[in-house]
Amino acid sequence: MTTNWAVAAAIALILINPATSFANDIYITSIGDNLDLEITQEGEDNAVGSSTNASTNNGDTNKLFIKQKNTGQTATGGTIEFDVTGDNNNVQLGQGYTGSAAGNIFGNTDSTESGAKFIELNVIGDSNNVHVGQRNGSSGTYVGHIATVDITGNSNSVDAEQTNDGLKSVDIDLSGNGHSVFSRQMNEGAHTSTINLSNGGGAYSLNVTQNSLTAQTYSLTGTCYVAGGCAVSVTQN
Repeated sequence: MTTNWAVAAAIALILINPATSFANDIYITSIGDNLDLEITQEGEDNAVGSSTNASTNNGDTNKLFIKQKNTGQTATGGTIEFDVTGDNNNVQLGQGYTGSAAGNIFGNTDSTESGAKFIELNVIGDSNNVHVGQRNGSSGTYVGHIATVDITGNSNSVDAEQTNDGLKSVDIDLSGNGHSVFSRQMNEGAHTSTINLSNGGGAYSLNVTQNSLTAQTYSLTGTCYVAGGCAVSVTQN
């Protein structure tokens, strides 16, 4: 595995500064296989990558585990922007955590989380497993979450979860065959889901749940070339 100095510096910074901090920006460029990367940011306005300089991982069988926890009940935000190229990668991104349906992979959920969460993940490759989770606090209405996942390849799995107060917007775009998508937007209304599956010949499985007090909107676009059909399930409560 080859990892450049930016990764080494970022890991060292996390290890020597474990306490709560504010406005940490981390930029990662990684090339190689079998990387096990874990980042935890606590504070306000933290970022891993940006719109002009996304963090990148190029390789196979890598594990990327990133979680952000904000400590104030304000619209102080949090950003994760990552580009992944390769096969059999496991990408887990959590802001305010969530993850109950995925075995609570991030640990205890942050019940005082602020709003203004943003995730943009771009993946090129096959058989990748992706989980994105965003959560607001439960004692006020804060600026909402936005999650965008764009995947090109085959047999990829996407699990997306947005919970609690405020606006919730998820946009999932997959191109290829054999994908599995499980999307959940839970509690306190204001949901928007946009899911597009461009299919070259294989089946796919899609499950969308919006569970809240009114304000539920979704758009699904997909082409299925399989004679027996593709599995699609939509639930609004």
